[in-house]
Amino acid sequence: MKVLSIDKLKRRIKLIPETSIDLLNIYRLIEPGDTVYSETTREVKKERAYGEVDSERVKIKIGIEVSKKTADPLMRRISLLGIVKYVDRELDIIKKHHTIHLEPEKPIEIESRDRFPFLLSLAKTAATKITHEILCISIDDEKFAVIHISNAGVKILRTRDLTPPVKTLMQHQEDDSFRRNVEEVIKIVEEELEPRRKIEVVLLGPSVMIERFSKEIKARKPELGRLIKRHISASSGGIEGFLEAMRTGAIGRNLKPLEDAFIVEDAIRHASKNPELAKMGVEEVYRAISSGKRGIVLVTENYLWSSLEDSRIQLILSEAEKGRIELRTILSGTEAAEKVDSLGGIVMINK
Repeated sequence: MKVLSIDKLKRRIKLIPETSIDLLNIYRLIEPGDTVYSETTREVKKERAYGEVDSERVKIKIGIEVSKKTADPLMRRISLLGIVKYVDRELDIIKKHHTIHLEPEKPIEIESRDRFPFLLSLAKTAATKITHEILCISIDDEKFAVIHISNAGVKILRTRDLTPPVKTLMQHQEDDSFRRNVEEVIKIVEEELEPRRKIEVVLLGPSVMIERFSKEIKARKPELGRLIKRHISASSGGIEGFLEAMRTGAIGRNLKPLEDAFIVEDAIRHASKNPELAKMGVEEVYRAISSGKRGIVLVTENYLWSSLEDSRIQLILSEAEKGRIELRTILSGTEAAEKVDSLGGIVMINK
């Protein structure tokens, strides 16, 4: 989430949600009575001098006092219904009903008398988030994968089987095979790097393999070699090696999917050692929190979207806002989310 401005006097925050998790955070903080401003387009009719009427679509900034909020799990979209109280053009729409749709990359302003401290806390948390991206080249002598990692999630860009080494080949033949593999990988990586200018490139795989691969890249493409910031040792390359490194935290924890993977693995270890401390499924988690238990709650993005109207989920979210529990939303489409989904979509580890 990008924070564009904070006006403490007007108790107003302008921001840009970047992911569906950002939308979920905004959804649970906005309440009826708050004012939300957004840009939209509207058809405006004009009467010409000769009497004909035509129309044009113009961009306007509109502000509504929220009366109702809804979440669409299928579209991953938040809708705010309310009464228009501000418009930056002379249009006869004040006090009329209007709906603002919140979507990723669409700027909004939120003004709240009662909820401003929570919005301010959300903005401060967003401001501390690291926004860089990682391009991970996970490789061994048989396969490789190119994976893009950002706070929005993990995306597997390419996977490919390489020409495996044959023990009976002469050394020069084996070297030729390796160079062909390097050429193929370089070509693919350059294609993926083209639209991404500021990015950290890491090599991951068996240490001997990635050292040799790095040396070859730097000799052939010095400009690409300079982008490689880290070498990460793993027992294998490809997707398997990448997932192994995520689970152990070897890639790091400075981006959300990396931190999610580490936190979920840590929670599973705690649950295995102390099963009595683990609560699985919304009913168990709800009962534990209702009885005063404290701890960390892990819930997947998909589960939260589909359960926002559940009164038990609303209580859990309320307790998280009050700081009584730690709530972590796990990005869907990741191995970490699959593990939490297999346990009911939401789990809690008591302190």
